[in-house]
Amino acid sequence: MEAEELAKFPLLGILPHLPQSALTLKSADKFLDYDSFMEPYRMLFKNLEA
Repeated sequence: MEAEELAKFPLLGILPHLPQSALTLKSADKFLDYDSFMEPYRMLFKNLEA
């Protein structure tokens, strides 16, 4: 059972699995350059704002 189900939280969004290359410290400053990485997080924060 997922944590959201146990706590009865609504599902706000699904975040993508990031490739290993996106998780290295060397590429952290370039993370924001990739829309495919950033867009799901941006949408999640917009949902949390509402």
